[in-house]
Amino acid sequence: MVWWNFSKKEHILEEKFSEIRTVLESSFGKVKTDMSDVSEWIKHLECHRTEHNESIKNIEERLRLIETSIFHTKAHNSQYNLNEIEHVQTFKRSNQTIMNVQNIEDLTPAQKQVVGLLIYAEEAMTYEDISKKLGINIVTVRRHINDVKRAGIKINEKVSVKSRKKMFLVDESLKELILANKLG
Repeated sequence: MVWWNFSKKEHILEEKFSEIRTVLESSFGKVKTDMSDVSEWIKHLECHRTEHNESIKNIEERLRLIETSIFHTKAHNSQYNLNEIEHVQTFKRSNQTIMNVQNIEDLTPAQKQVVGLLIYAEEAMTYEDISKKLGINIVTVRRHINDVKRAGIKINEKVSVKSRKKMFLVDESLKELILANKLG
């Protein structure tokens, strides 16, 4: 009976070992398959990484070219703008009292531009309007208008109801005089 019991236990042990061997073989097979899949993914990702690195290098090179182009354009424009800066013209301000000169020839070319713009404008213009039309700074426009007024050329001033900004215009009679060349 001991022998039969021992042989039965041996048989049970062999079945358990066989079962364990089957499970282990299956598990190792799955691990082997998983490692193979991971290896394929690594190869795939490495290939894409190489492609992406090449794309990034291409983009960086294009960006460098664009930056260089922008730099050269800015350098060219700043050089061009330096040559195009409004010439500051020294001129002798009139010592005569207001409303005494009334001669357009006594004005500087820039002041004549402001007066000419106001003459041909269909409606009153703000400092900003004049600045945009002539392409000069608003502060310069203010200075020119004040100098023109000081020179005796009558520029009418009113305040816009909507924007509360000063607006300037020239009387029709003064327009006719200037256009008829009676002031200059």
